[in-house]
Amino acid sequence: MRKIFTSIDIGTDTIKIVCLEYFNHKYNCLARSIVPSQGVKQGLIIDATKVSSAIKKGIKEIESNLGTKITEVLAIVPSTNVTFDIVSGNVNLPEDNNKVTGEVIFSCLQNALKNNVKEGYEVVSVMPIEYKADNTVIKDPFNITCKKLEVKAVASSVPKKNVYSVASIIESLNLDVIDIVFSSVGNYYSVKTPDLDNKVVALIDIGDETTKLAIFNKGIMIKEKIMLMGGRNIDEDIAFNYKVDDAKKIKEEFAVSNRKYADSEEFEFIIGGKREKLYQYKLAELIETRVVDILKNIKIQINNFILD
Repeated sequence: MRKIFTSIDIGTDTIKIVCLEYFNHKYNCLARSIVPSQGVKQGLIIDATKVSSAIKKGIKEIESNLGTKITEVLAIVPSTNVTFDIVSGNVNLPEDNNKVTGEVIFSCLQNALKNNVKEGYEVVSVMPIEYKADNTVIKDPFNITCKKLEVKAVASSVPKKNVYSVASIIESLNLDVIDIVFSSVGNYYSVKTPDLDNKVVALIDIGDETTKLAIFNKGIMIKEKIMLMGGRNIDEDIAFNYKVDDAKKIKEEFAVSNRKYADSEEFEFIIGGKREKLYQYKLAELIETRVVDILKNIKIQINNFILD
């Protein structure tokens, strides 16, 4: 049976849909769609109708490219106000059948969550720190035999509205949400290596209105900070300094963020009905200043995490 997955990421600037097939231990992209986003502010849905319309357009594009209908999706949910808690649980195995199966592991994780979910919050992920099989620490207990299995894990939760605002829109389009995940976790898994899984990693995602800083300890997300700064600040800098309406287009089609990669060629465009010249190097100076400012703020947050 083919293993095909479709994921939806509802961003402030764009809504991204990707369809992948898992084959030969790799994910291969079958189709993707990027449509302009409406009804989203700082990663949160503020107009369900506009978001629904944009998703419908993206799904239609994917289905047209694939020649088949999408019925199930993985949903990226906002991590605004996320909380992280260390939880633990255990399960006793029957003497006549003490092999650890996927169902046993799932039950153990469920027990870890009992009485540990805050009111008004929804658990998005439970990432195991360690397992113990009959008091012996083990990384992966699947298929081993033991009398008692224990787990210590990091549970990440968000306000229910974060999850339901996304799920309800997707389900209104006759799509089933089979799982939910944070974008930072997806970003980490797209670059993870055995070496990174043994380190403390700061993952930075500069978006349109927000920048996410996620801290992973041995592959487990333990902290995240969302800062109200991103690519739109660069657009505003360009628009203010050059008095243009198409700042985003200039940024994406002409600009570079580092003066080292800029050249002295001129780029012509219209300002107030007049043809003007924009030097790439001068534009790079402006953008680099903003990027450095964003990175300095990220560094401050990383230092704050270390001091916590």
